[in-house]
Amino acid sequence: MTCVLHVFLTGHEYKLHCYIYQARDLQSADRDGMDDPFLSVFFSCRSQRTNIVKKTLNPVWNQTLVFKELKIYGAPETIAANPPPVLVQVYDHDLWRNEHLGTVKMTPEVATGEQLGDTKLRWYPISVGGKHHGDLLATCKLFRVRNGAEPPILSPAKASKDLQHVYTIPDTIRPKMRRMAIDVISWGVRNMKRCHLLVVNSPSVEFAIAGQVVLRSSVIANAKDNPNFRRPLLHTEMELPVDPDYMPPMTIKVYDNRLFGFKPLAGVHVINTLSLYEMQPSSPVQCIDCDKDQTSDRLSQLQTRLKNTGSSLPPVLETDIDWWSLFYTSIGDLEKGDPSLRHDLLEVYDCELEKVPAFQGLTDFVQLYPLERGRESYEDDGGTAGQFKGSVKLSPIVGQSTDHRTEPHLPEMPVECVVRVYVVRAIGLQPHDTSGLADPYLSISCGDYTVDDIENYIPNTLDPIFGRMYEFTTRLPQDKDLHISVYDKDVLSADDLIGQTTIDLEDRYLSRHRATCGLPRRYHRKTINCWRDSQQPEEILKQYSVRHGLSPPRFKGDSGLTLEFCGKAHTLTDADDVSAKDDLWLRRQKLALKVLRSLCLVPEHVETRALYSPLQPGLEQGKLQMWVDIFPKTYGPPGPEVNISPRVPQEYELRVAVLNTSEVVLDETSFVTGEMMSDIYVKGNLVGLEEDVQSTDVHYRSMNGEGNFNWRFVFPFNYIAAERVMSITKKTHVWSIDKTERREYPKLLIQLWENDKFSPDDYLGMLTLNLVNMVQPAAMAKDCKTAVKEEGVKNVSLFHVRRLKGWWPCQRMKQDGSSEVTGKVQLELEVLPATLAKQRPVGRGREEPNTHPVLEPPIRPDTSFLWFTSPLRTMKFIVWKYHKWTIIRILLLLVGILMLIPLIEASPIFLLSWIKILLEMMFF
Repeated sequence: MTCVLHVFLTGHEYKLHCYIYQARDLQSADRDGMDDPFLSVFFSCRSQRTNIVKKTLNPVWNQTLVFKELKIYGAPETIAANPPPVLVQVYDHDLWRNEHLGTVKMTPEVATGEQLGDTKLRWYPISVGGKHHGDLLATCKLFRVRNGAEPPILSPAKASKDLQHVYTIPDTIRPKMRRMAIDVISWGVRNMKRCHLLVVNSPSVEFAIAGQVVLRSSVIANAKDNPNFRRPLLHTEMELPVDPDYMPPMTIKVYDNRLFGFKPLAGVHVINTLSLYEMQPSSPVQCIDCDKDQTSDRLSQLQTRLKNTGSSLPPVLETDIDWWSLFYTSIGDLEKGDPSLRHDLLEVYDCELEKVPAFQGLTDFVQLYPLERGRESYEDDGGTAGQFKGSVKLSPIVGQSTDHRTEPHLPEMPVECVVRVYVVRAIGLQPHDTSGLADPYLSISCGDYTVDDIENYIPNTLDPIFGRMYEFTTRLPQDKDLHISVYDKDVLSADDLIGQTTIDLEDRYLSRHRATCGLPRRYHRKTINCWRDSQQPEEILKQYSVRHGLSPPRFKGDSGLTLEFCGKAHTLTDADDVSAKDDLWLRRQKLALKVLRSLCLVPEHVETRALYSPLQPGLEQGKLQMWVDIFPKTYGPPGPEVNISPRVPQEYELRVAVLNTSEVVLDETSFVTGEMMSDIYVKGNLVGLEEDVQSTDVHYRSMNGEGNFNWRFVFPFNYIAAERVMSITKKTHVWSIDKTERREYPKLLIQLWENDKFSPDDYLGMLTLNLVNMVQPAAMAKDCKTAVKEEGVKNVSLFHVRRLKGWWPCQRMKQDGSSEVTGKVQLELEVLPATLAKQRPVGRGREEPNTHPVLEPPIRPDTSFLWFTSPLRTMKFIVWKYHKWTIIRILLLLVGILMLIPLIEASPIFLLSWIKILLEMMFF
């Protein structure tokens, strides 16, 4: 015990080497967005500091701090297992007071006799209050004096004459280097904010790596007229680490060049690691092919569904097919679409076009780097200073050759473009009214173009169908940001912003994936999705080959129907919509389009963009389905615009002639005769139009379930033929300002009722007919047995056949949930457009004009009457028919009684006279 205590009290002598190489992504503390960082290292009640690196967020120190003659108490084994920590404080040097930037806690390694070759630098996080504020590349090693673990020989640091025990990092620890080529496209600056209260008008850019400025751009003469650099291609070579973990960050600094040589720092962006931009040794440019069509799986699923269910749907007339039919078919909604369009499907992305993995965020040419400023900037905008647009590529240099570089093709800018914005619909908007709904409308702005489409707001909905197209002319890159906002219209207050989204038009124009105008699946000239690009497919293919450095496409063969491109021969097949009537030019375009569709180019599409509100950042407020077409004027005028106007309901009129009923259940017992009977009448209405319920007259005293009516119902309604639905607009409440639209299938409800005078009428049965998908009627009542569709019998659409006549069964639910047929009704149905209905007017019931067809008063049995309104018929058909002999007996009895009355009245006088005669005979 005494020996162990003696070891702890005496302690052991150690030496600590702290290898400080660099830091990255420090928190900006100065007004200009830069720092003057240095480190203070604390260990065992001692501290040392590094040099101060001026004006950088990614300082490189390359220093070794040496702590000598350290007494550490404890057993050597305990110290080796749990060495004391090293605390590093990061500061920004200021004239009056150094500002704390963060803290790093490191655990040193303990040398155990081996050489220093296994010492490796590591990245340590710099934290302030639990938040990550950069990283430090460093390591620490603890050496025990007189233990055989001698530290390496250190060289004094050049810039550390005023600091003691500061040396450079040994070569065995520093990262291994190799020479690499750095190619930068310094494209331009965007949306620059004021710097020192003045507009940034003449910016330039510096690129610094490891604290060393390696590239400088030219100065933009006037950023307002053209924010792009005249010479965007920059190149340099330098030594960079082989290990990607040690790759230094790159600092992009944007300066504003003003009079008298004043160059304030306008913004800074830090690329944390350059390893993400390292390219492999260049190889010949290859043709870029997509691995798989984006919608091949969806197309196969749609075709399977068409085989299973498509045949049961009545087809849509060719005159009713529009762009919405193509859209709904593309999303798999066959009830609103049309199966005949399955070969021309759109790509409907469930995200923004920039987020589709195949298109690389549309930043394959240049990227957008946000610029920041210090925490003491003049503007209260969170430090955002603007954006720098460019790209960085690193490639290793093989040998001494520097001729491996191939300069990229640079698009011409500025360029004037015609922009068409197609807004299809919104999905799941956040409600902004007390009713839980909204009255959304669109607001579009791009540069000087602004439109608030408040006149076309859509009331009382969270899923509005806009179907709007906005066309304007813009100049890129000056007006590159397209802002699309959705507002909620209010009457008594300012309109509320529901959400907004921003599209970078320049990225779409510059992208090699050609996001200016989507490529359709097939080449059409006269259909709903005809070719609308300002360039033909053959021209686009030639432009693609020039931009990617490929050999131009060549048509071969006598007929010119073989196209060689990217070392492959392409031909048209029967599946490519080739017709014998197509001329050579048209076939060449179809073949070129087929090749373009095999490349990773943006297809004809609809993208889904999330809407966000600045009041609730990061919280989605709904989605907007839309797309944008960009047509540079240098390519010529654009093609015809796509008509995506919402489907407008057309006025129709349904005429229902209720002719007869048969086998209706007898639901009432006659209190006179005790027989089963029913007083039958028929009701009818369209689903959703319950306020227009029409009824026939009553067929009284039906003894066998038969009824005769010859009564006409007339139902006007609004119908959307392409979607096979009715459009119903009603006010939700009495105090509602606008009507709310809902869409229902055009269903006709026919109900059988039993009329009662002294109690509520009894419900007998109902028939529901979907006018667009009807079961064909039976010609005779005896053949009408069930409402279930029979095999081999196709449903019909009344809108196609226009008129139907026959028998349908009416059903009623039982208590056990099953249904039973409770009657049959003979109807004659006819549907007409409003224009034709006005030419052939008819009246309701049997009113004039009574035509098409003429409905004569029904010939009903003599027994059909209301008993208390027809007393004579009641006596004839009820009392006399069923009580004839009883009535005769009663009459005979009454006659006999009447005949006996005189006898009875005369009998007392007669008896008295006889009694008098008898008395006289007896006594006289």
